[in-house]
Amino acid sequence: MKKLILLLCLVLSSCAINKHAVHHESIEYVRYVPDANLYHVLQLFDIHHDGSLEEIVKQTQKEWLRAPDKERQDMDELVLKNGKQVLSALKQLGFINQVDPKNTTYDYVLFMGATVPSMKDRLDYLLELWKKGIRFEHLIFLVGERPLTVKMDGYDALEHSATEFEAMRYMYNHADLPLGFKESIRSVVFIDAPMNLGNKRPTTGDTIKYWLLTDPQPGNCLVISRNPHIKYQDAVVRELLPSGFAIETTGRMTLLNQNIAVILDAVARWLYQELKIQQR
Repeated sequence: MKKLILLLCLVLSSCAINKHAVHHESIEYVRYVPDANLYHVLQLFDIHHDGSLEEIVKQTQKEWLRAPDKERQDMDELVLKNGKQVLSALKQLGFINQVDPKNTTYDYVLFMGATVPSMKDRLDYLLELWKKGIRFEHLIFLVGERPLTVKMDGYDALEHSATEFEAMRYMYNHADLPLGFKESIRSVVFIDAPMNLGNKRPTTGDTIKYWLLTDPQPGNCLVISRNPHIKYQDAVVRELLPSGFAIETTGRMTLLNQNIAVILDAVARWLYQELKIQQR
């Protein structure tokens, strides 16, 4: 059986839930139906379709999805004459702006792994939320055995870590945490999802599946991501978590210099995931 490493930094109580949590604003899943915002983005790229989600997924997978052997950082820069118009349309679709939490208390924070610079940015964002009054019982770092590289993660990270899991653990243990932060959390868990066959890195879905092996009790989840990946990662979590979990995904705005090709790849992955949810 593949390796699953759990580091409980505070207490071994990842399944315990605060039974006295305050009322939550409902964040129910709404079945996605292609709308004018999506049609506008498709029109800008001359993507032909019949209006159905199935056909749109088929076409966007063919036109926008990156090759299986490529990371986001390896995608060719997409330069467009109508770049401002495209960015405006992607903003309307929900792939540019920052998305903040709607509630103030949660049972779980699900922290999505990424490159080392992106994980640092996400940790800064999480601490910023905590300073604004957001509270949670359990902090779950969904990371894995992806080997670090200079290109993706930087020289500094490789001085103390070999994998994404090790880098996140080091980053958290050496972070300048606000006074009272550790004491406010019941447990901190690091999921170390193994590499897949063919030496492929674990995906968002893989890390969720390995967390579920710990048998967490249903609760309210705040997912920490960043645009343009918020909608895709939200859909992955919704597909995999069983009934009883409430899900809300948040994160900072897309980087100003973000390659448009990376955003379109995220759109294609989100649409595919939405279709999977609807076909369950």
